[in-house]
Amino acid sequence: MKRMLQLALFVCLLGLLSVSSLAVDAQVTQPLVCTRFQQQAFNEFSTACAGTEGGELCYGFNAVVATEDQTTPIEDFELGDKLPIDPIESVVSQPYARTNDTWGLSLLLLPDIQVSQTETEPNLRYILFGGVQLVDTDEEDAAETGYAPLQSFTFATDQTNLCSDAPSTLFIQSDCGFADRRFRAEGVDFTIDGAVVLTGGGTSGYIQATVVYGVLTIQPDVYSDGIAEATDQTQPIVVPVGYSIRASLNANEPIDSEDHVGPWGAIQQVSRQQLLTLAYLQNIPGNLGYCPINIPIIRQPSGSGGVRTTLRFSSSAPLEAVLPYCQVANPPAFCTYLGLP
Repeated sequence: MKRMLQLALFVCLLGLLSVSSLAVDAQVTQPLVCTRFQQQAFNEFSTACAGTEGGELCYGFNAVVATEDQTTPIEDFELGDKLPIDPIESVVSQPYARTNDTWGLSLLLLPDIQVSQTETEPNLRYILFGGVQLVDTDEEDAAETGYAPLQSFTFATDQTNLCSDAPSTLFIQSDCGFADRRFRAEGVDFTIDGAVVLTGGGTSGYIQATVVYGVLTIQPDVYSDGIAEATDQTQPIVVPVGYSIRASLNANEPIDSEDHVGPWGAIQQVSRQQLLTLAYLQNIPGNLGYCPINIPIIRQPSGSGGVRTTLRFSSSAPLEAVLPYCQVANPPAFCTYLGLP
C-alpha cells in the first residue's frame, strides 16, 4: 500500500510540475541539444549547492519537491536551500521541459561515516538529474544494516528524454580516496567504488545500472526478508566501468519479494552511442562531485588481425578499483576490453 501511495505521489507531483509542457514536448521525437541551457543550469547548481554537508539535501536548480511523508511537501523549499535528510521521506525532481527551461537538479549527501571519535570519512553523494523520484524505504531492518536515511530507497526515472544534455538519471558516487560504500535500491544490495548511473525503477519494468567510474558489485538476491531459494542468483556480480547491467522490475511486488527484481542479465559493454549520451556527466560542477567523470572512447582498430577492440580512458583513475579483479591467474573477459593485465 505504501509503495502504491508513493508511486501515486510521484505521478501527481510530476504532473503538477510539467503539465504545461506536455503538449509541446510530446511532439519532439529526437532529443534536443541544450548545451547553453545546461551550462546555465550547472552554473546555478554549482553556486546554489556550494558548501552542502554530509546529511543534507540541496535544491540545486528549478523544480524540486521534498516531502516529509507520502503527501506533505516541505514548504518553501527553494533554490539554494539545504535540508537535513533525516525527516525527508521522498524527493522528486522535474524532467526537462523546453517550454520554460525547467530541469530539477538536486544534490544529496549521506551523513559522513564516523571512523573514530575524532575522524569521519565522506559517504555517498547522489545527484538527481531531471525527472527522478527517490523514496526512503523505511525498511524494518534498516538500523541493523547501518543504512542512513535514503541510503535504502526505491526510485523511478522519467522515460522521456527531450534534451540530450538534460536527461533524467540518478547518479551515485563514492569518494575515490576512501573505501567503497553500500546502498540498497529496490531491495537489492549494491557496493560502489566509483560512480554509477541508475535508470528505470517505478513502473518502467526494469532497473539498469551503468558504471562510469570504478566498479559496482551487486548482491542480486539479498532481500530484507533473508529468504533465498535454490534457483536464486546468489553470487556477487561485478560490473566495471564501461559496462552496464539490467534486470526486470515488478513494481506491484514488495521490495523484499523474490518477484520484485528479476534475474540480472549478463554485463554489457556500453555502446558508442550510449557513451555519447553520458557526456553530460563530464560537466558536473567540480565542487559537487568527488572525482571528475571522463567518458572513455571505444578504440576500434582498423584492418584485420588479432588486435581487439578496447576502451580508452584519458587517465587511469577510473580503472584503479578494477585492477584487483584483473591481477589474478584467470582474469574476467572485461579486463582485456579495459586494457588491464
